[in-house]
Amino acid sequence: MRTVAVGAGLAAYAVFAATVLWLYAPGTDDLPVELSPCPDGPHESPREVPFYEVLDAPRWIALCAELPPGPDLLVLPRLSGNAIEVTVDGQVRLRVGAPDRPANFWLQPQRVPLEGLPPRERALRLELFGHYDLGIRVAPYLTTWRGGGWRAAALSWLTEDLVALVTGLNLGVGLLLTAYGLLRRRERGEYLLLGMTSVTAALYMLDFQPGGGIASTSLFLLRRKLSLAGAYFTIAGLAAGLERTARVRWRVGATSLAAAAVLAAITLLQPDLVALKRASTWAAALVIPIALAGVVVAVRRFEPLFAALWVFFGASAVHVLLNVGFHFGHLFLLHYGVLAGTLAAGLRAAIQLSRLGTDLERASRAALTDPLTGARNRAFCENLTLASTDAVAVVDFDDFKRVNDLHGHARGDRLLVDFVIAARGRLRPSDQVVRMGGDEFALLIRQADEATAARICDQILTLWRSSSADLEPSASFGVTEVGTRSFEACVARADAQMYARKSVTRRAT
Repeated sequence: MRTVAVGAGLAAYAVFAATVLWLYAPGTDDLPVELSPCPDGPHESPREVPFYEVLDAPRWIALCAELPPGPDLLVLPRLSGNAIEVTVDGQVRLRVGAPDRPANFWLQPQRVPLEGLPPRERALRLELFGHYDLGIRVAPYLTTWRGGGWRAAALSWLTEDLVALVTGLNLGVGLLLTAYGLLRRRERGEYLLLGMTSVTAALYMLDFQPGGGIASTSLFLLRRKLSLAGAYFTIAGLAAGLERTARVRWRVGATSLAAAAVLAAITLLQPDLVALKRASTWAAALVIPIALAGVVVAVRRFEPLFAALWVFFGASAVHVLLNVGFHFGHLFLLHYGVLAGTLAAGLRAAIQLSRLGTDLERASRAALTDPLTGARNRAFCENLTLASTDAVAVVDFDDFKRVNDLHGHARGDRLLVDFVIAARGRLRPSDQVVRMGGDEFALLIRQADEATAARICDQILTLWRSSSADLEPSASFGVTEVGTRSFEACVARADAQMYARKSVTRRAT
């Protein structure tokens, strides 16, 4: 089963990566756009597209092309930069961000509408600015909204909405686990680790949410720093939490948390976006082995139910190493892997807590329930809350010993069960039937005076006699209103009334 889960995780990542690549690429009916440096643009504009550069200083480029008539949509599948402006025939069709107000669109496709233009060749000008990197990772293409536009729409949903949805789910699970871990941090410290990991994963996801260029450069730098620091603590916390949950003694967890703290400090000290980019590249290469160690622990030590998600996380980490070390393609899917890993850990912990809560509830119910009849027991009455308008009745069987002697204890037990069934058939959900011991029961009847409670008791006894007609059973009861009395005082008063009735009945016979 574990091998199957590992294979499923690897296959899921391969299919997911292939799907994302397919969505980035133009369709068979789409027209690739051949971009070249604009005559009036900067000399360092690239002559080949696609391209990607890590910058030593902020830079902008200008690329131009002639667009044929017909298509009404220009798709820029994968850009790297912080500001873009697209003009067609001198009209601005798209503007996101600015040099002093950086945007974040390094994974989201940009869709440029071309409707309303004259049916002739159109002049395209694309200006792209980057603070720390710059590139057109996938060549742009022309299509139609009804034709290939759905691919760009699907890619936008995948890179924006899906990430936001899973981030929110992680954040919710993380806050619950963190709260529980804080309350039980001595014996359940792993829940605190895993909960905080899910919270920092949500912080990490800030770097993958599209930014419209509404913040200053200094605020954008702070956002990136916090996001990257969240990434380091997410991976380290996941490894530490899984290690502690599995009770292994590798000591990778403590080391990884210390490394994350150092990397976070280095990250927060970076003076600008260029330096931050360099530091993050090396930090990613350092934390990936920690992530893989956590995946190995999870797959080997835990039940295979979530193993596929952890393997998905591990595959995305290996893919990042290939990208960083060997420039193996442009695809970056680590954030999906992180979300899958933290979600697996968080859901596993949440399910365990749910099962623990169910077990505790069952144990509590069992401790407060009579095992023979299913009625409440005397322990249940210790924390019972009464209202002054409630009523308490005490019911005691007549000659119950004769039933056991003549018909056996099994039939006597069944008579007790039949009474509880009859009582529950007449009482409301807010009322209670309590077995006080032997053949004596107490009934708590909410919002009832003595006359109403006595009538209900008569109806219960009628139902009981009809269900056990072969024994012709009988019982006596006493009733009292609660008023200012405690439950025990009500039982004592109703008990006295019940014995008074029983004495009258005996004298009459």
